[in-house]
Amino acid sequence: MTESSWNPPPQQPFEQQSYEPQFGQQAQPPHPYQPQPGVPWGPAGRARPFPLVLAAVAGLVLGGGGVGLAWWLTSGSEEGAAAYAAGACAIVEEHEADSTADAGGEADSSEGPLAESHRWTAAWGLAKSAADQDPSFKAIGDSFDDLNVFVSRAEFDTDEFRETVAEAKAACDDV
Repeated sequence: MTESSWNPPPQQPFEQQSYEPQFGQQAQPPHPYQPQPGVPWGPAGRARPFPLVLAAVAGLVLGGGGVGLAWWLTSGSEEGAAAYAAGACAIVEEHEADSTADAGGEADSSEGPLAESHRWTAAWGLAKSAADQDPSFKAIGDSFDDLNVFVSRAEFDTDEFRETVAEAKAACDDV
């Protein structure tokens, strides 16, 4: 090829051409969300569920193991009815300590009857749970039943309430 053999195309004046899209045999353009012809919609072949099932089982095992480990690490040394009875008796002991401080004039009077009601209701629930699980804690459950009568009436400053607290403390000391 020589340099003179190539000739650029002659320049023609600009002509505006109209654009008419070609849609084949359809009279309308394809829907914009439809795939283009020749584009596969799914994976090429049958999907195998084994990796997904394996991942789910591994997640459950690891999650359950983590919860079990956390539970084991944070659990106390006492279990069951003995722990419930110890909790109820600890509330009685705390009340006794507060009563002693009241007599000396050093009590913190910021807690009202509602807080005391919550504390005694929790003690009653713990004592009843201990008695339900182990019959040897029946005396504690019964003494806290008597105490709960005063709590339901919000009678914390009566002599009968103090006597019932003393009975609950005696039941705790016996066990």
